[in-house]
Amino acid sequence: MKSTFLAHTISATVLVITLAATASATVTYNTDSIDSKFVGFGQTLSSTSGPVATLTYQGIPDFVTGVPSSINLGAFQLECDLCSTQENGLGATFDSFVFNLVLNSTASGTFVGTSTGGQVFSDASAISILWSPLTLGPGTNNADSGDFGATFFTTSNFTPILAPNAGGQTTVEGFVDEVAAPEPSTYAMVSAALVGMWFTAKRRNTRGK
Repeated sequence: MKSTFLAHTISATVLVITLAATASATVTYNTDSIDSKFVGFGQTLSSTSGPVATLTYQGIPDFVTGVPSSINLGAFQLECDLCSTQENGLGATFDSFVFNLVLNSTASGTFVGTSTGGQVFSDASAISILWSPLTLGPGTNNADSGDFGATFFTTSNFTPILAPNAGGQTTVEGFVDEVAAPEPSTYAMVSAALVGMWFTAKRRNTRGK
């Protein structure tokens, strides 16, 4: 639920009215874009030193969800078959990288992930991804093309990548919602209140003359 605040001042009187409505819609988004990639490496990034390790992104081809809703923006899988535990000290190193997570709905926008890289072992991972921007939409806010309308998508900072032996993928969590427009009856109430305040202020000014 979203709230919009309207402030109006007449004769040193401040009126604050809260307008609220519930969003309900269905959106389709697609993260399996040609631009969803590690720069220069496709969907899989390889380690730069030590045992061979890979970090692979698996996108969501298409997904339909209600609004508001939690969403899955894809997942990362870290693998290193020859890495030892951190205690034994045989790990792989990833250089810094950038990852573009492109989301397509009625518009297209990009969550840009950056990482300083780091060393990984079978039981430990120093890799995390920071996202910017954290919000795509509404309208053309942070859009690469098109218009999201009232819909906006968010992701959370940051995404820590699970160690290879964690037995699962690291999901990129997100949320989708809409900016709720006030109902016509609410607009009427606001207009009536403002007109009433205008007449009150005018009457006071007339008496003071």
